[in-house]
Amino acid sequence: MRMLLEVTSYAIRFRMKRISTWVYFAVFFGLATLVGAIVLGLVPSANVRVGADKLFINSPIMIANLVTIFSTFGIFITTAMMWRAIQQDFADNMSPLIFTTRVSRLAYMGGRFGGAVVVLLVVFSSIPLGFGCATLLPGIDQKLLTDAPLWTYVAPMV
Repeated sequence: MRMLLEVTSYAIRFRMKRISTWVYFAVFFGLATLVGAIVLGLVPSANVRVGADKLFINSPIMIANLVTIFSTFGIFITTAMMWRAIQQDFADNMSPLIFTTRVSRLAYMGGRFGGAVVVLLVVFSSIPLGFGCATLLPGIDQKLLTDAPLWTYVAPMV
């Protein structure tokens, strides 16, 4: 168990230092903010209607739908990050060296996988974060918003 946690910790630190992780985060954050701004009426020429008339834009169901739609596009990022986490050492012929140590194959592969999952959660958390920032922009239509607790933005990620 200790080795699994060490490998997971290493994988998280390794992925968080990579520029691609933060590029993915920035792209999702920017797109979620842009979509949020458009839906909230910041762009008057864009006539976008989402949901029913009686549904607030920052309601839990709307935020969950937004996260679901963006996560569909995130399948490509998930594939890239998971492939890199699992395949990296085998492609670089480091696996014989790694498996001569005390770390078991299960601990190593599970740790790399667990680290990638944690980093993907960080990347995908940019979606509700970006939409939440869009609700704070000046010039949006306040009639489309309601008081949304923090859980409204966290729940789709759980």
